[in-house]
This record gives sequence, C-alpha cells and structure tokens, in this order.
Amino acid sequence: MGGTVSTTASTTVGAGASSGPIDYFADLAGKPPARQLAALQEMLDIQNAIKEGAENLLNMPIANVLREQLVREQDAAQGRIEAIRKRIQRFTDSVDFTELEDKSPAEQMEALREMLEVQNRVAAGAQNLLNMRDLLDGLRKEVVLERDVAVARIEAIRRRIETYNQLDGGRRGVDPRSV
Repeated sequence: MGGTVSTTASTTVGAGASSGPIDYFADLAGKPPARQLAALQEMLDIQNAIKEGAENLLNMPIANVLREQLVREQDAAQGRIEAIRKRIQRFTDSVDFTELEDKSPAEQMEALREMLEVQNRVAAGAQNLLNMRDLLDGLRKEVVLERDVAVARIEAIRRRIETYNQLDGGRRGVDPRSV
C-alpha cells in the first residue's frame, strides 16, 4: 500500500489530531438556545465531513505515516462527533417539565399541549423567517445591483457637471458633490 501524498496534505490532516485539547463548546456560552443548537448541528456536520474525508482517503493507496495520521484524525473526529451528539441530546432533553409536577394529569396534558402549540408556532415562525431570508437574499442582490448602477450614474453625472463647470469657467458655480 505504498504511494505518495504531498506533505501539505499530511500536515493539514494531522493538524486536528495533534493540536491539543480544544473546548469546542466555549463559543456557545451566552448565545440564545436556538443558535446554540444550530451551532452544535453545524459542528456535527463539519466533524462528520472530516470523518468521511478521512475514511475516503484511507481507501486510497497512501504512505503509512499519512495512514496513521488519518486513523488518528478519524478517531478524534469520531470522539468529537460523540461529544457533540451528547451535547445536543442534553440540550434537547433539558426541556423543563418541573412546573407540571403539581398539576393533575388533565392539567399536565393541557400544559403539554400548550407547550407543543407554542413550539410549533416557534418552528413555523422560524421556517417563515428562513423562507423570507431566502427571498430577501434574492431581493438584496437585486437592490445591491440597482444601488451600484445608481452610484455609477451619480459619478457619471458629477463628472459631466465638473466638465461643464470647467468649460463654463465656473460661472454657474455648481458643486458636483452637492448634487
């Protein structure tokens, strides 16, 4: 299973495994719960991609040194994946049901229905915002284009005014920046 792979690839792959302990969750503190969950999901996606990339490279003919680095990186990614999954599980399990303990079963069911309804509204609202964001991203591009065209026209008009002022000897006294 010989073969050669550039040193750059081996340093890049090995960097994650040898970089020492990193608190991957430190930047979550202080963020709203929805952003924390989104950040955790993004971290999970990244670690899954790293693990999958290492697995794909391990199926290729590569040098033993690089193979060992890839195995270490794959193991490290798997460990991070497990830690992130546990964090997500704890996060989703942290719904507080202590307020229900003093209520009758019928009241508990009603409170749970209300919680469910609220969370459904939150999820629907978030989805609407995502849809609006997609729409707004498209509109934003159009607006930016229109703004850029308008700025270019403004500059052309200012240059024309400056030209007229130069030809007119400044008698009209129009300041192109004031237009």
